[in-house]
Amino acid sequence: DGEPRADLEVDYQRGDGSRAWVGFSAVQMRDIDGRSIGAVMVVTDIDGRKRDELHLAAAKQAAEEANRAKSEFLANMSHELRTPLSAVIGYSEMLQEEMEDGGHDDLLPDMRKIEANARHLLGLINDVLDLSKIEAERMETYVEDFAIDAIVRDVASTVESLVAAKENVLTLDLADDLGEARSDVTKLRQCLINLLSNAAKFTEGGRITLKAERGERDGESWLTFQVSDTGIGMSPDQQARLFERFTQADASTTRKFGGTGLGLSITQAFASMLGGDIKVASEEGRGTTFTISVPARIAGTNDQPAMEADVGMPLSDDVCGKDVVLVVDDDPATRDLLTRFHCRLVV
Repeated sequence: DGEPRADLEVDYQRGDGSRAWVGFSAVQMRDIDGRSIGAVMVVTDIDGRKRDELHLAAAKQAAEEANRAKSEFLANMSHELRTPLSAVIGYSEMLQEEMEDGGHDDLLPDMRKIEANARHLLGLINDVLDLSKIEAERMETYVEDFAIDAIVRDVASTVESLVAAKENVLTLDLADDLGEARSDVTKLRQCLINLLSNAAKFTEGGRITLKAERGERDGESWLTFQVSDTGIGMSPDQQARLFERFTQADASTTRKFGGTGLGLSITQAFASMLGGDIKVASEEGRGTTFTISVPARIAGTNDQPAMEADVGMPLSDDVCGKDVVLVVDDDPATRDLLTRFHCRLVV
């Protein structure tokens, strides 16, 4: 009793040439004085269980490889998916201007709907592509110096119409010592927009507050952003799966409010990439508060030494000294749009 057991699983070849998995378990036997007098071995046919385990492991590996391939594919498709939609948005903007100039005001509402829906679709695609880049570990950070107060006010201006759509009121509570930061302003901005958009979506006729302050953590300067609302709130069970991808609070939430269920998982990933974290506090029927904390200064991909640029061929003599705009893009529609927009500006 209490003797260590030795276990071994072997892929065994039978006499007829077929193979089967066999399990061996052995325990040493001792006499009353503790001397070894032999061993007991049990041989078990584990072929069925072992084959099930191997099939399960193979299926798991195949699923993981397929998921990686999907993420790589979508990350590579970023340009191909965004470019056509950008052209649709660009041409719709241009046509709206031409309709206004030509007095075709009756056509403007439909053209604005085309643009609005194209932008909505682009937003959904951006979420999926951002998530794919994160999963494929191809999302990078590009840091720059910026004024925190200015970014917060810019974000508030961006979501102003969305907040007002359900008769909500947005309030800013900004500390006086916010100062400047060096971080990936695009990702930080997207985090705040995602949280404010969520608050606006799940709040009606209520208050939304964006608070920003500066403090210290472990001797370093940190920034804290809080987005609070008086909306529908969440139960503890809903909060537990809040940051899962493609997930919302429940099926009725998805049907009523729409969305991909990616915004918060992307926000969490971005906060982590910025060296920080995100927390949530909520009470069902009372509202929700999200808190993002990030360091005020981080290093980014663009902090690495840059490769020496190839300046290419010099401009010819007949071009030097003249006002020249070189439009470069691999997409013909984009080149056409850029050229036409430029021509309208210089006329």
